Amino acid sequence: MRGLALVSLLVVLGCQDPTPAPTASSSSASALPASSGVAATAAATVSAAPRHPFAGAWSGKGEVAKGEVRVPDGVPYDVWKEEKGDVATGPLEIELTVLDSGAVKGTGKGALGELSLIGVVVDQELSASLQPADPNAEGAMTGTLIAKIDGPAMEGEVRASGRDGTVVRGGKVTLKRAP
Repeated sequence: MRGLALVSLLVVLGCQDPTPAPTASSSSASALPASSGVAATAAATVSAAPRHPFAGAWSGKGEVAKGEVRVPDGVPYDVWKEEKGDVATGPLEIELTVLDSGAVKGTGKGALGELSLIGVVVDQELSASLQPADPNAEGAMTGTLIAKIDGPAMEGEVRASGRDGTVVRGGKVTLKRAP
């Protein structure tokens, strides 16, 4: 508890502005608010933050088909063998933005339904989670997108499944940097 109190005290003291407040005898040219120096320093720090090399808008398409399910020998998996692959297959469109920090947000639509996408780019690889825009929608799918970035293009793979895991889908996607 003492450690938490000490950290809190240091944070509060660290947030105080060491610039003295202007006095009545200060000239009007130098009579700026006491916090203006802190705001200017913070603005300079934010603008000096490096931009992620892949930051910007990306969009692309792919095709989703029945996914392959692998199980150890002797494990019954009749439910996946019997699943015909006639739902949640077909085209998929993805639009995403890589933020300056490398964080990723976006959307998808098509064979897997309406999706929201959240992830990150580390080095030259995008890893993202695909979540249904409406988790209660009939046939809602959840999955992942993993893609390698090569210049102005990303090539990757989508994998997704329905709520009960009996509908499994996979496919390739290609995304390009937006002009």
